[in-house]
Amino acid sequence: MRYEDMEYENCENVLRYIISDSGNPTRAEIAKRLGLSKATVTQIVNRFIAYGLVHEGQRLARQGKGRPGNPLSVNKDMWFALGASLADNTWQFVIADMTGSIVDSYEIPVSHMTQENFIDTLICGLRHMMEKCPGRFLPGVGVGAPGVVDEAQGDIVFAYDYGWDSRLNISGRIRDELGLETFVMNRNDLAGIAEYKYANPEHEQSMIYIGIGQGIRAAIFSEGHIIRGADGRAGRISHIQIDPDGKLCSCGKRGCLFTIANEHALLEDVNEMLAREDIPSSLRVCTGSLSAEEVMSDAENGDRIALKAVRNVASAITKAIMILSVVLNPRKVILGGPIGDSDALVGFVSDELASRAGQRDIYPAVLRCSIKPYGSALGAVGLVIDHAFHLIHEDFIAFAKQQ
Repeated sequence: MRYEDMEYENCENVLRYIISDSGNPTRAEIAKRLGLSKATVTQIVNRFIAYGLVHEGQRLARQGKGRPGNPLSVNKDMWFALGASLADNTWQFVIADMTGSIVDSYEIPVSHMTQENFIDTLICGLRHMMEKCPGRFLPGVGVGAPGVVDEAQGDIVFAYDYGWDSRLNISGRIRDELGLETFVMNRNDLAGIAEYKYANPEHEQSMIYIGIGQGIRAAIFSEGHIIRGADGRAGRISHIQIDPDGKLCSCGKRGCLFTIANEHALLEDVNEMLAREDIPSSLRVCTGSLSAEEVMSDAENGDRIALKAVRNVASAITKAIMILSVVLNPRKVILGGPIGDSDALVGFVSDELASRAGQRDIYPAVLRCSIKPYGSALGAVGLVIDHAFHLIHEDFIAFAKQQ
């Protein structure tokens, strides 16, 4: 490896560690964790401090032998990151500082979910947020997209939830129109990344986030890394077969999780029960077409029809979690998305898992998502922050040459 490449890699790793370690590490702790010499870390940190990227705190109180070090933290007021994600046919945008704290947000609905409207609305929102940045803007953007994503190319390969079966190049359009480097990932994966990075106080390394909405997808973390799979399709649990005799799925199988537990299936189940059963329900007086949010809200308020429908979803999700638990052994499962973000659903799933647990089957804790409503967009910001040194490298080198 060339010296320049090694120096770049060391700088990138040191910055990532300072950003990710909420305990404000010292130089000695960084050197030990990354396997670098103290002299190398000191040289890098001193350059970051001179640049204004890193702050140095007061020396820690002495504990045992040796000279205590000074805690280091990233400067929250210098660089800011931009992320965007699609949620319920609406683009959500956030600007966050380098610690992931949101400082501004914005939303734009997409009229008529065509690929062209989808990308045009995204570009419009990004322009607006770039103008609102309160400091220096990292020249990149993270994007949470529906469907299967080719992360290397920045493409949506297909998004059957929207009837898109042709590729859509997101990164190319953003680069051509805004000049930004773009990092694209499935929106549920990004919501999982946000939960892992910013709402995981116990630093659990083995966990699963399941987003349930128009589609169903899992972001799977093992030993602190999200599992991508051979071609980025790991986590497509919507096509786990739950009922071999169930409804025909678009994939050609019967009884996939998707046919039982997504938004469309939930609403279809509710409408069938309203027509079939003489049970009092506030859902009967809803004007216009029902939404999944209305059903989940009424379930939280104890509506019997809504609760029955949510319990049916919970039973299918429970079976999927049981399969995932046997294979992956996660410590916790986070439920999110328009359907997953529900105490009623989490309660039903937790109860059913507890009733099925035995001496040989230990199932994970099931929790409701913590970051809302901008979880996926914040996960997109996390992608940009992960690449922060890459994005500021030229500016950093230019500054160093002037010193």
